Amino acid sequence: MTRITLRDVAERAGVSYQTVSNIINNTKSVKPETRERVERVIREMGFVPNFTAKVLRQQKSMTLGCVFYEVADFDVEDPYRNMVQSAVSKASKEANYSLLTYHVFEDNPNDLEELKVHLSQGRLDGLLFLSPSIPDTLIHELSHWNRPIVLFDRFEASSSLPSVMPQYGDGIRQLVHHLVQKGRKCLAFVGGRREDYTQSGELRLSGFLEATRELGVCLSSDYICHGDWSFEGGKQVFETLWNLNPRPDAILSANDRMAIGLLSAAFEMGVRVPEDVSITGFDDIEFSRYTNPPLTTVHVPYVEMVNHAVQTLVDMIDGQDIHDHLWMPVSLRIRSSS
Repeated sequence: MTRITLRDVAERAGVSYQTVSNIINNTKSVKPETRERVERVIREMGFVPNFTAKVLRQQKSMTLGCVFYEVADFDVEDPYRNMVQSAVSKASKEANYSLLTYHVFEDNPNDLEELKVHLSQGRLDGLLFLSPSIPDTLIHELSHWNRPIVLFDRFEASSSLPSVMPQYGDGIRQLVHHLVQKGRKCLAFVGGRREDYTQSGELRLSGFLEATRELGVCLSSDYICHGDWSFEGGKQVFETLWNLNPRPDAILSANDRMAIGLLSAAFEMGVRVPEDVSITGFDDIEFSRYTNPPLTTVHVPYVEMVNHAVQTLVDMIDGQDIHDHLWMPVSLRIRSSS
């Protein structure tokens, strides 16, 4: 069977050889309609670029792989995800690397096939895992390809893989201390669905339990509720908490989105924030500054974390032996909701 070449694709698509090369290597801007036409011809002809030869010549592909692990009901509008993905793209570009993003869904193991093909072709110099929910089995499976790997927002104590993760527990402890200093005595905690907890969720909950115990705050299991990490989840949980006796005078949400839902529900029910109840969030997403009242939260330096993770990956590609686990400090953002 005759091997299809770059020039065959160019002739069929009615473009120059260089245009096809630019599209495959993503080296220059190409009109969307031209890119779509060329990519369609590539699929129709079954053309496979010879990346292996390119890598042998250059020793590097100058491309990083960014892996998201998606649960069945993931939210494409999650501000955390969008901010992290944007920061990774920028950091990779500044390091003179291209970026390929892979979305692996928990209910479709075939999503791994494209990633494995690219690894076998030598198209990726290293991998950055960007989802706290990525299972150990997947990490171990992809480790066998002998590419540098960095974990983001994930810590694996038994692994030598370098990682970067916020000090989630310390952030929650800062919130609890702040609320107790403000005179709050009956604290509640709102997290996501218990079965969906990742390391970050567990660290936030354990930080809350440890801080309340250290400060002698009375707490029963009724004051720990689980939503679904969303705005609507926060709204639904508020009424449950407000029907307790005694009512909580402070509610700590494990993320800002649920906290914004709590604020909305409080407003609809005529509950004053912070006079009747303090409400706090976690993450410091941009919108948290513009709620009514502005949301007290914990700032997580995700952009700095991304920059560290990408630079660590690039350093490993360049031959450095790195196994560090970095716990990134977080900081309190006190606003009017507390």
